[in-house]
Amino acid sequence: MEYRDEDIQRLKEKVEIVVGKSIKTPRDFNFLSKQVEGFTGESLSASTLKRVWGYVDTECKQSKFTLDTLAQMVGYASWDNFVKGGMNDSNVSFRIIKRKLMSEALVFGDLVKLVWKPDRVVTVEYQGQSTFRVVESVNSKLSKNDTFQCSQFVDKQELYLNNLYHLGMPVTDYVCGQQGGIIWNLVSNDKK
Repeated sequence: MEYRDEDIQRLKEKVEIVVGKSIKTPRDFNFLSKQVEGFTGESLSASTLKRVWGYVDTECKQSKFTLDTLAQMVGYASWDNFVKGGMNDSNVSFRIIKRKLMSEALVFGDLVKLVWKPDRVVTVEYQGQSTFRVVESVNSKLSKNDTFQCSQFVDKQELYLNNLYHLGMPVTDYVCGQQGGIIWNLVSNDKK
């Protein structure tokens, strides 16, 4: 099957918007592979994604399964539906896709900046096994070195922190962003 390069490029751009980063390095492809699974329940290997992004030279064309999976990740029922530019497929229910970050896509030491109303800014560091440590907190009840567990961050949704450890308090759960949700961004960690 032949696919137009401009459609594949458009799909890659939409995927990068949804996952919140440009995909350029081997580590990015491992990250994207885990994000794809978190969004769709389907598995695409880092090597398959490297071929789609043109990171490795290959004569192989992308499979329909790969393109369908990436199209579903950005809210379309299928690759064909994506190419046509529509989201109406009578065989698939309508889904609204929001930008989200799966914790399993992160590696130890990755930094995530969380922002929510009013004027709350918290930067957390991934510790492994869905656990995060607060490294910076502005205008928030969370404090530096607090730890919590969280499986995913979804833009414009409340953020539920499980097993929050805050000095001087019993371990508890906590909700951030009750007024419009949170916005997350990956932060470059110069220490790596």
